[in-house]
Amino acid sequence: ASLEDLHPSYTMNMVASIDLRRLLDGCPQRDRDLVEQSLEGYSAEEIARTTGITSTGIRVRLLRIRQSLRQQAAAA
Repeated sequence: ASLEDLHPSYTMNMVASIDLRRLLDGCPQRDRDLVEQSLEGYSAEEIARTTGITSTGIRVRLLRIRQSLRQQAAAA
């Protein structure tokens, strides 16, 4: 099946996923790991336990990473 044969919302989600992957590929590995864990459903507390960063620090970092990704996406 070609992209034209797929449901529009599915193709939009695919394109968004590809765009997100491209943006994340440009991030430092540490930031990428935090975002991926968050997207996988891990809480800030769970991520904090594995990284040695406080849960507040995780939330702040994720906020800054998301802001940066939004700015990059808007500029693209």
